[in-house]
Order: sequence, then C-alpha cells, then structure tokens
Amino acid sequence: MVPEANLSAIIDVNLADHGGSTMTHALYLLGPAVDAIAGVDCLLSTDQTGKSRPIDGDSDGNADCDIGAYENNEFVDVIFEDGFDM
Repeated sequence: MVPEANLSAIIDVNLADHGGSTMTHALYLLGPAVDAIAGVDCLLSTDQTGKSRPIDGDSDGNADCDIGAYENNEFVDVIFEDGFDM
C-alpha cells in the first residue's frame, strides 16, 4: 500500500464522478500515471467512461494508456465528446 502522502502526489485522493459507473480518483495533469503504459501493452480498449484507449493524454505525440479507470484527456481537443451536439 502506498502511503497517502505519496499517493496524493500522483492522484487526487478524493473520489469523484468523472463519468462511468463508479466514482474514481482524478489523475493530475502530466502526473506520473498519465500515459504510463505503452499503448501496445494496454489491456482494455476503452476506459470506464467508454472512451477509447489509448489516447495521448500528455500531448507528447504518443498514445499510451493511463494507470487507472479512465483516460486523462486534458490535452485532447474534444468538441463533442459523445459525437453529438446536445
């Protein structure tokens, strides 16, 4: 188990609704959990919110998977995330 002092440097330790079926911990923008797993090694093709994995969450030109339940997309230019204008 990672001590909370160290964990809070990686994720927001407060659970919140980031989409999907369960509450999750947010990743810090450009934190060590963002794009931490090479895209070819991603086990799941979507995150818990239904977004495709991997995406380039740190805008370095490489689409890699984040550690956690959902992909950070702070740098992704998303006009209509669900594909529709609502």
